[in-house]
Amino acid sequence: MLDYGRCLVHSNGKYIMMYGRDEQGLCALVMGATSFVGSTFNYAGKIYNRMRTAYDNGDLEAARKEQHMSQHFLRILSNHGMDIGLNKYLMTMTSGIDFGPPRPPMQRRSEEELAKIKAKLQACGFFEAVK
Repeated sequence: MLDYGRCLVHSNGKYIMMYGRDEQGLCALVMGATSFVGSTFNYAGKIYNRMRTAYDNGDLEAARKEQHMSQHFLRILSNHGMDIGLNKYLMTMTSGIDFGPPRPPMQRRSEEELAKIKAKLQACGFFEAVK
């Protein structure tokens, strides 16, 4: 956040400074961010859209709730070595479109590991949050 804040100050509004840490989006909004790029937006965009709308409407409690959901599911994914293959799996799970396996040298996770990840995401309410 320190580096991002410095970039905002030095750009003096001349540039659009996108922020790219999904788990810190709300902090970036408070710092003055107006746009984002994120690796989980493909399948969890509704969480971030609700967060942004709540923030824009001055409802910090609702915005924090959405940011906390983001942090919760990202912690689960990080604990399982979040990578392209896992992101493709989640895009398939949330959209119903088969995105296929990751390209080599990445390996598809075992069905057992994917089932564990899915169960943890279900337990934290992730799939309900992205509907």
